[in-house]
Parts: sequence; C-alpha cells; structure tokens
Amino acid sequence: MGVSGVSGPGQVLSLDTLVRLGRALHGPEGTPRRLAVPEGMTAPLGCDAVAVPARFGPLVLPRLPRVGCVYADETHWWWIVPSDSDYALDWPAPARYTTGALVPDSPHPGPHPQT
Repeated sequence: MGVSGVSGPGQVLSLDTLVRLGRALHGPEGTPRRLAVPEGMTAPLGCDAVAVPARFGPLVLPRLPRVGCVYADETHWWWIVPSDSDYALDWPAPARYTTGALVPDSPHPGPHPQT
C-alpha cells in the first residue's frame, strides 16, 4: 500500500485500529467503498471526503488548520470533512469531493498514521 507517516500533531492509531479500518474499506470489486471514521472520532451530522492526487498531499497538509482524518494510498490522499462541505463552494481541480465519503473503485486506501 505504501502509506507513510507525517510528522506533526495528530492522533496515533494503534495497529488494531488500522487493521479494522482497512477491513472496513474492502468491498466487492467495482463497488465504491465508504471511508470509515476512526474510533473515537465522531461525525454526528455525517461526513464527506475530499481527494487530491498523492503528490499534492504533503503540500496541502501544512496549510490545514488541523490535520483531522487522512487516508492515503499510492495515488490519492483523502480527508474526511463534515457533510455539505461543498455547499456554495466549488472545490478546485484536481481536488475531488465525494458525498458520503464514498471512494470510487481504486486501490484500497488506508489511514495515514500521524506521528
């Protein structure tokens, strides 16, 4: 999968949590998968996701007020965002906004550990 860590403030996920989240992402081939909200993180109003190509992930990270929940694989980084974060906002290309935090069929993302 090639997931790497990022230094800075953030939650450290245990191996058990990473395995549980990884298993939740596997769906039948061709079926979009929903990114799981990590244990201890709440989303009472629901959540959506924003994806950027992996080469932009390290450039976006330091510009965020806080990291939040990041998933990554070799091709994309995804951020869990509150539902309706696209209201009155056009996300600029190459960012991709998905309602319900559904990830199209692609390599299975894993949580991006924060160290």
